[in-house]
Amino acid sequence: PQVPAAYPPFAEAALGLCAALGDALDDGALGIRLLTLLADLAVLFLLYRFLPGRAFVRYGVHPLPLLEAAVGAHLDVIGVALLVAGWLTTRRAWVHGALIGLAMGIKPTAALAWLTGTRAPRELLTRGSAAALVFALCALPFLAAGAPLTRGLVQYATRWTAQPIVYAGVHAALAPPFAARAAQQRYTHAHLSSHGLLIEEAGQPLLVVGAPIVNDADKLLLDARFFARVICAGIFAVFVALVLWWVREPDAQAAWSFFALWLCAPAVHPWYFLWVLPFGLRSTGLWLWCACAPLAYQAAVHAAATGDWVEARWPRLVMLLALAGGLAADRWRARATAPRAQA
Repeated sequence: PQVPAAYPPFAEAALGLCAALGDALDDGALGIRLLTLLADLAVLFLLYRFLPGRAFVRYGVHPLPLLEAAVGAHLDVIGVALLVAGWLTTRRAWVHGALIGLAMGIKPTAALAWLTGTRAPRELLTRGSAAALVFALCALPFLAAGAPLTRGLVQYATRWTAQPIVYAGVHAALAPPFAARAAQQRYTHAHLSSHGLLIEEAGQPLLVVGAPIVNDADKLLLDARFFARVICAGIFAVFVALVLWWVREPDAQAAWSFFALWLCAPAVHPWYFLWVLPFGLRSTGLWLWCACAPLAYQAAVHAAATGDWVEARWPRLVMLLALAGGLAADRWRARATAPRAQA
């Protein structure tokens, strides 16, 4: 209960299983490597068994899962396997929702899959209810133990940045006026609790709603980072709405929704792109975008060599160029095959 982890409950349970397996094998790292490798093989099998064509080949030869699942042993691939299983193996909304709920227990971003694949309100309600119920059941043991399930996630979401793309530009535009305020020792904080909201500056209240519990440990600094996150969240919501309106295929909806998330997120790590890849195998642009994701290790490699964490812009530029080039190739191929299809 004293450790605010940045992992949701099902991820913590999976890590507990890995620890127990590692203890049994007398190798602490072997348990998690086995689990993530099995999840990656499950994705490959599901693509081979249920998806026509050579999608499993495009996934199998892709460098990202080989690096991030088999070598890096990141838990994201477990959530991806659950989403792929729900997408390919069942048409029952409640089963699909249960698998989404388990995937949300690995990373909350899996909730995006709830929106894709249907516009029927009843199916969305059933799927969402099942996902929420399963997620709650996973969280119950931790809540009963008094574990602070949200504190670590909130700190990560509000304070951490790594290799951002859209967020980097928005933050750069907002930073100067807030830097001037900081030079004058003017800081604005928000205190949000179940009893209300308090916004104060230098100890003076600016807005009070209800009777909030003031806790300095959980206060939120309203600075350029905060407002850049709010703006990027709005951009992301508009992007996803457009995707759900224009794109018809369930896999493409999921792929472009996850793409929008990592495009707008303040923290982007290579293993995050595992959520895009299985659903974006039909798009050369997304395939190449994910293939370039390991370039985001540039800052870590530079830090290991020099001791300084410096995030260069060229990896993100290469990723965007790869995406644009792949989409152009897809467009050219579609135009070239259209006359033959008509004939």
